[in-house]
Amino acid sequence: ELFFKRYNNIELSKLRQKLNIPLSAIVILYVGRLMKEKGVKELLATYTEILAEYKIDKLYLVYLGYGPLLEELKQIVSRAGLKTVKFVDFVPHKQLPKYYQMADIFVSFSYHDVWGYTIAEAAASGLPIITTEAVASAKNFVINNFNGFINPPGDINALKLSLVQLIK
Repeated sequence: ELFFKRYNNIELSKLRQKLNIPLSAIVILYVGRLMKEKGVKELLATYTEILAEYKIDKLYLVYLGYGPLLEELKQIVSRAGLKTVKFVDFVPHKQLPKYYQMADIFVSFSYHDVWGYTIAEAAASGLPIITTEAVASAKNFVINNFNGFINPPGDINALKLSLVQLIK
């Protein structure tokens, strides 16, 4: 129910300003633990490849979460000079819906996930979702080519194609 509530554009604009994201930007959101089995490094590599190949202005990637790969991801982003990747370490649960609603695309590129609450949260927030067959909740909330894409785990080519299709 918390994720069905709709926030007004002023609140969502303030959140984007807080993160230094232009209102006209396309925002890709990841929510969850920053660990290897969640495919967070693959998401960053795919995002970087899309930026280089398609020269898309105002495309942002927001990682909302923490975990063992947080510092490594921050170092990769820093070395690459990517000012369009943002990290948000912790958000109280009641504030999560604002982050989903200020985004345009949700990605959960997990290699294994027992359920995947973030898929349900993203669906309730009205976001198109890119996920994998390894996320158990995907088949309950994502209809391929309708409200998102369900890809094979680890298939970065499928991730790229799904992202590009939604960005366009």
